Amino acid sequence: MLRLRRYDLKLEFKPGKNLIVADTLSRAFDRSVKKSNTEEEIKAHVDMIRQNAQVSDPMWEKIATHTKDDEELKDVLNAVHFGWESDHAQSLKPYYHFRGHITEIDGVLVKGPTVIIPKTLQGDMLKTIHEGHLGIEKCQARARQMMYWPNINNDIENHIGRCGTCQKHRYKQAKEPMEQHEIPEKPWLKIGADLFTLFGKNFLVVVDYTSNYQEVAKLEDLSFTNTISHMKSIMARHGLPSVVLSDNGPQFSSREFRQFAMQYGFKHVTSSPEYPQSNGKAEKAVQIVKRLLKKAMENDEDPYLALLNYRTSPLSGSDRSPGEISMNRKLRTKLPSAEEHVTMHKLPDIKQKRYYDHGSNQLKPLETTDTVRVRGDGVWSEKAQVLARVAPNSYLEELERGKRLRRNIRHLLKTQERFVPVHDDDDDREKEVCVDHPSGGATASTNQSAVTPEAAQSSHSTDQSQLVSTMSDVHTTRSGRIIKLPSRYVHD
Repeated sequence: MLRLRRYDLKLEFKPGKNLIVADTLSRAFDRSVKKSNTEEEIKAHVDMIRQNAQVSDPMWEKIATHTKDDEELKDVLNAVHFGWESDHAQSLKPYYHFRGHITEIDGVLVKGPTVIIPKTLQGDMLKTIHEGHLGIEKCQARARQMMYWPNINNDIENHIGRCGTCQKHRYKQAKEPMEQHEIPEKPWLKIGADLFTLFGKNFLVVVDYTSNYQEVAKLEDLSFTNTISHMKSIMARHGLPSVVLSDNGPQFSSREFRQFAMQYGFKHVTSSPEYPQSNGKAEKAVQIVKRLLKKAMENDEDPYLALLNYRTSPLSGSDRSPGEISMNRKLRTKLPSAEEHVTMHKLPDIKQKRYYDHGSNQLKPLETTDTVRVRGDGVWSEKAQVLARVAPNSYLEELERGKRLRRNIRHLLKTQERFVPVHDDDDDREKEVCVDHPSGGATASTNQSAVTPEAAQSSHSTDQSQLVSTMSDVHTTRSGRIIKLPSRYVHD
């Protein structure tokens, strides 16, 4: 205090709000005030967007010209210049929720770093985005970096959906969840049949869905007469079935087999063409029998004993064998065994379905007149139009060239392409109309609608009369089916 006596001090009160905050490193205060210039900052931001935009000057001018002629973007320009009103017009609704990110640069509207494209240029931009035929996600990712317009993602998806090349080379359909067969309580009420060739000889395999019991018959030839004869022999031993499942081979799709089905009183159900998995029980039986016969022949063993040993071996997940389930008794083998009465009950199949359904995808049902792509040779090759649903998972469709096919839904890909029928008088209009059963996996349910044999026979007769009238030299298969040679092989 003594030191301060030499000074003449004047004390004055100053409110704290007027006190200057001291500098961090010293008590000196920098009195130079930096005023922010909002307009300069906005201009610098706009110039940065214009410089970073990978758009050539001619294209920028073209976009600006079309923006002036676009009625919707005119309203957006007015809103950017004069403000966005709360009761904005309907045309501004798609842009209102991000209005703070929209600016105008040299006549072009931009949303952040992306350019807003007028409607008249959106078609050209879609073609540019889809150059190289990239997928939907890749094209959308490219577009997000450069351009914007309302519903751009949907427009990209629809544009690619109409691209024939992309649809042709799409990945195959994912498998559907397993739809299991209804297994009868009693054996030999539902059976599957298939043919195979081994060591130059033809065989018929018939398997029971309840017991997995397999019957094998050697065929003298592949005629429908020989096949029907052996099936009659098997039915005479085990009784008449209610349902017989098979593929669409000529032996099973012949008129004689339909007559055989009506005579013996069973329902004949065929799998979808090009989809043998829907007749999975018979296909698996063929694999098992082939392995048994191959091993027996290589070791010079009795093939009948090999079949007997399989029929008396307990099934997976059960303590019963096919022979026990089929005949309600244990079959005698070379191994010692105790006699025991067998009580019938269903085989466990829940675990099998759970394993199969892993990674499956339920496909959406198709509607009549839907345009689809049919899978063949590893690609979605031809366009077709759905005519009818002949079973829950099987459809009848007509190709653009007029031919009719029946395929499982897994071999049909719905597209947004236009169906343009090309009618050709020389085109083969053969219609594959036959009874089908649904399949989403290795097995399938048999509750389905079916085409009657009378309707299929009538359609078949009509096609035959048309073919006979157009060709003088008629070729037929062993089953009597007419074969029409392609037009390039027919000489006048």
